[in-house]
Amino acid sequence: MDLVERMHERFLIRRFQRGDSNAFLKLVERYERRLLFYLQRFERDPERALDVLQDIWLTAWKSRRSLRSPDAFVTWIYRIAHGRVVDSIRAEMRRQQIEHDRQAVVEPSGDRPGQTLEIGELIHFALSQISAEHREVLTLRFLEEMTLEQISEAIDCPTGTVKSRLHYAHQAIQAVIKEQEDGRRKLHSFDDS
Repeated sequence: MDLVERMHERFLIRRFQRGDSNAFLKLVERYERRLLFYLQRFERDPERALDVLQDIWLTAWKSRRSLRSPDAFVTWIYRIAHGRVVDSIRAEMRRQQIEHDRQAVVEPSGDRPGQTLEIGELIHFALSQISAEHREVLTLRFLEEMTLEQISEAIDCPTGTVKSRLHYAHQAIQAVIKEQEDGRRKLHSFDDS
């Protein structure tokens, strides 16, 4: 973002902090796609992701006075998003536990190990297999291009923890990809027999 654009955004944020709904709508337009993309890393149901996004913006509007500095807006909005993601994951885990308790038998998965995946599909699959904490730091670091300090502030944990999560997330992604590749090799060697 160039200097003029940054100054314009600061101006919008200041107006938003004072309760200007037009400035708020412009900020929503600027950030909603990025936030939705972030949410979709954790929420598989597109409608649920949109509900969570709406809740984030509602919370942002209600708590706009808690934003101390226009320069902290990105970190502040992602901290709100992080809280909603955690809430959503917990609610989903409770729902799954209730569903699991209701069903005595677990249905087998439709996924086939070793299924041929394109690179993008493989990465998305690998992301879906790692923990939410690891998915979150990878998304913020590489897709949102946040610094370690910004991530630390957004998810409210020490920078060292962010570094550790990034390290273990990278290892977990590599392990899932290796497992998929090994499965494909076994499938191909079985087919060749």
